[in-house]
Formats: sequence, C-alpha cells, structure tokens
Amino acid sequence: MAVYNKPLINQKVSEKHRGVFQNNEMLNSFYHALSINELIQEAERLKINKQYTTSAQVLHIAQEKMYKNKEKRLDLLLKYPMYLQLAGQEYTGWMEFLKIKQFFYSFQSEGTITLAELFYIESKITNVMALFQERKKEFGSAIYYFIRSYLESLSSLEQIIEKQNLKIELADDIDEKKDLESIRIQAESYLNLKKAPFQYITLLANTLVRINCISALEEFNKLIQITLIDLPNVDYLVLEEKVNDILIAYAI
Repeated sequence: MAVYNKPLINQKVSEKHRGVFQNNEMLNSFYHALSINELIQEAERLKINKQYTTSAQVLHIAQEKMYKNKEKRLDLLLKYPMYLQLAGQEYTGWMEFLKIKQFFYSFQSEGTITLAELFYIESKITNVMALFQERKKEFGSAIYYFIRSYLESLSSLEQIIEKQNLKIELADDIDEKKDLESIRIQAESYLNLKKAPFQYITLLANTLVRINCISALEEFNKLIQITLIDLPNVDYLVLEEKVNDILIAYAI
C-alpha cells in the first residue's frame, strides 16, 4: 500500500492553462474591468455552478491584479491553487503555492514584514498545501504539511519572543521594561500552550485513521516533540524523510 507519495512538484507533468474565454476579446475585457472583489464573487458563483475551469480563469485575473498591486490578501491568494485543483490542473495549482511564497518572501527581504510575520504566513500557506494534498487523497504528504504548518506557527511565536527580549534589553524606562516583559510572558505562555500535544494529536489522528495507520500516532508525537527542540531551525527535508519512514514502517 502506497501511503506517501511525493507532492506534484516532483512529478513531470505538462499542463496548459486553457481558458474558455481567452480568445473572446469582449468577455476578456469585461472580466479585466472588474474589481478584485467582484472577480472573487464571480469565481465563487461559477464554482458553485461547477464551472471549475472558468472560475479558475476568473480567479487568475484577480490573482494577477493582487500581485501587481502588491496586496497581501493571503486568504484570497490561497483560493486560486484550490480552484485550479478543482479544474483538474493540480500541477499548476501546486506551483502556485510556491509563487505565493515567493511573493511574501519579497516583502520580508524589503523589510515590509517581519520574520515572525513571514513564519506565520508560511504556516497558513503550508496548511492549505496540506488540504490540497488531502483532497488528492495523498494522506501521507498531507500529514507532513500539517506538521510543518504547526511548526512554522510556533516558529512565528519564537521570533516574536526573541524580538521582545531585544526590546527589553534596549529599554531604559523601568515602566516600559515591565510592559514589555508582561507581553513576553503572555507570548511565552501561549507558545507553551501551543506546544501541548492536544494541539496536533486530533488532527493527526483523523488523518491516520483514514489510512488505517493510527498505530503510528505515538511515533509522530515523539517526532514532533523532538523536533520542537530545534525550533525555529528545523530541517524540513529531514523531517519529511522521517515522516515518510514512519508511514512506511506502520503501513498495513
């Protein structure tokens, strides 16, 4: 039984993004004249009517406008890969996740978002990547991306605490130090809460049950607890290999 296949980025797939209105100048002009919100509403209407290819085309126009305007509307940007998947263009959809990541990397390199914000954004992207793989019934791959998303969210909190510690060191005013320390204590408490096993056990258990591999749950718990020690410097390639090894060992 194959429990874990590499995601689409490792497959040689050739796809063309064919649009039903790409040669219709009037319809093309109409859609390009719509606002981003109008395009999203139209794409959602088309999706409800199961016109998946057209809905993906319409959302593509909205996506390009958001890129051009440098709009950090992550939840909206993440709709497009999922619409592409519905339209049967899984490889293109998967590559779109990487494009979205690169889009936000540019903001961090420009200094317009912090490293903590980037980790948080990556966590949200990776979570949708997991859902993408789960929809494909690539449950092993989905488990890896769910775990990675969880760790990236913790890395964001680690960065916030590190930045807060720096502010405390630089603060001269006693009252200001107390306020900053109070914020740090709150962040540390939240981080410790997020590290508790119940935060990820249920999610993993649900997926493992679907692939008849619930006996691997304790091994995944051990893997995550060990990996937490390395935050935020996690080697995700090694983590992916370890996830794969566990799934192979417990496959029925």
